[in-house]
Amino acid sequence: MMRAGLKITEHMIAQHPTNPTSHKWYAVLLASMGDFLSTKERIQSSFTIKEHALEAAKGLPTDSTVRHLLGRWCFNVAGFV
Repeated sequence: MMRAGLKITEHMIAQHPTNPTSHKWYAVLLASMGDFLSTKERIQSSFTIKEHALEAAKGLPTDSTVRHLLGRWCFNVAGFV
């Protein structure tokens, strides 16, 4: 189900690369797949998550989901989880 969502959001980003909502949901879906990925894949995807979350934050500066996602990303990268 999550992989299907990723494909849809990838298509949305390809069609409308400046749409912040597409970037938001791509980052959310990719982050939620972290429990199912190997350590190497999680590390690789973390940079993609950050990139898309930051792109979403530019267009949605008050969106609480984007802010939470960026906070969780920073917390995880700092090694607390």
